[in-house]
This record gives sequence, C-alpha cells and structure tokens, in this order.
Amino acid sequence: MRARLISSPLRWLRDNDPCYVEVARVLHIGLGLVLGIAAGVAVAADTDRDLVSVVDLDSQEARQIKLTAGDEPGRVAIDAAGRAHVVLRRAGEVARIDTGSATLVDRRQVCPAPRGIAYDAA
Repeated sequence: MRARLISSPLRWLRDNDPCYVEVARVLHIGLGLVLGIAAGVAVAADTDRDLVSVVDLDSQEARQIKLTAGDEPGRVAIDAAGRAHVVLRRAGEVARIDTGSATLVDRRQVCPAPRGIAYDAA
C-alpha cells in the first residue's frame, strides 16, 4: 500500500477531506497540521508546537511525541512497516517514529532545510 502524503495549507483539503477534518478535531490543531495516513493510523506533525501525534483512526486515541523546540516538523511519509518518517525542517533532519508504540526511533541528518519526503514501496 502506498502512503498518502497530505499537506494542510491546501484549502480544498481542509474543507473536503473528512479524515483530515476529523484528525484535526481530535487533536485540536489548526492550519499547522501536516498529515500522513496509512493502515488505520494517522501521523500529524504540528509545526507550531514541535509535536508529532500518532492517532489510531478506529479508536481516535492520540499519543504525542514532543520534539526539540524549533525542530519544525513538516511533511510525513509512512512506510510499509508502519514507521512514520517526519521531516524536521529547521533541524535539517528526518525523524523516524514507530507508530505502534508512538516512540521516536531515531533522527537522521539529511540536509540544511528539508522540505518534502515520500515513500515508494517499489
């Protein structure tokens, strides 16, 4: 299964994607939300609060991972093993998160200002 990559600043998405609207409601997040969805899990990066939330879409249980102040988490991609890869724009890193346990696995230096990420199983 390919992960969907969703970026919240798009007005159409905010107004028309029921999953985005529901996750934003559960987490009480506004326009700073960047969302990745795969296999019944949503991973929301809150750029304003340096948080990543892992949401079980069935139970609507949300677990949060606090990042370092100023990391500015952005785009999210979820791989086939259920790990979320979150771009940390100001840190120049990608955080790998285990969505099952909602824990930070590691952080990898990638470039001074990463902006996007994608997952392709091929």
